[in-house]
Amino acid sequence: PMQKNRKYKFVLIGLLVTNLFAHSRVAFSRPGSFIRTPSSIVDSHSNKYYIGFTNEAINTNDFISSNAVFFRGTSKHGYEYGLSYIQHAPMNSEDLSPPSETSFHFHREMYNKNNFIINMGIHDALYQTTKDSQISLFISFINSNIVLKNNYTLQTAIGFGSGKINYDSYDYLEEVDHDLNIFFGLKFSTPILTKYSEKGLQIMIDYDGRGLNFGINIPITQQIFIKAGITHLNNFDDFNDYSEEESELIYSDAPGISIGFEFELPTQTSPNLSEAQT
Repeated sequence: PMQKNRKYKFVLIGLLVTNLFAHSRVAFSRPGSFIRTPSSIVDSHSNKYYIGFTNEAINTNDFISSNAVFFRGTSKHGYEYGLSYIQHAPMNSEDLSPPSETSFHFHREMYNKNNFIINMGIHDALYQTTKDSQISLFISFINSNIVLKNNYTLQTAIGFGSGKINYDSYDYLEEVDHDLNIFFGLKFSTPILTKYSEKGLQIMIDYDGRGLNFGINIPITQQIFIKAGITHLNNFDDFNDYSEEESELIYSDAPGISIGFEFELPTQTSPNLSEAQT
């Protein structure tokens, strides 16, 4: 019990520290299965709750990044919801106080049969911000369990999204485009590291309408996961560069290196917790 308490304290300290110095769709900060594109958790058979934080570094030389702290929950009835607090990356060297925002996100499985899921949702409903609320809508069509060789499985999703799902610029003054744009994602579940979690190491690739993103989900224990990725991989030649060198203006679609941490909160009905107690 003492070791568990220390573990929980470590998680809370990490979240609080990140919040002190925490682009809106920071990688891994929204409910869903991929990096930036919405999908569905699809593997939740009970009510589960998660907390975490993620950092998306745009320029490692000058320590320019956007950060997020998030909470999300899943329901065995097909609901998924989240709350995230993010701090935008500064747009240039004179931008000393980039704004922050708090937003809500909600998914609902409208159809689920034979591993095929239709998922609809609302993202980016702003609660606290200096800007007008700009809600993002989406619908995704998911194949949740394609069995491959050697205990590998594949999840796919393709859909349409508006608002920041369509395009989320690092220029936070840019108007959000409410037209629909297509997105898709792939997630490979592997037998690697299954001794730490039955989910194993997961490899994710998604296209958010403007850029290609790559990520991995690494289980540390049944309840602790480290997430890492590269956003806008197609623009990676511009990493650590500026669109204007004199003013150090960042690219609106700059590539980033993302790393995050997620912790599944223990619940009385959690199967993971029951297994640990037996």
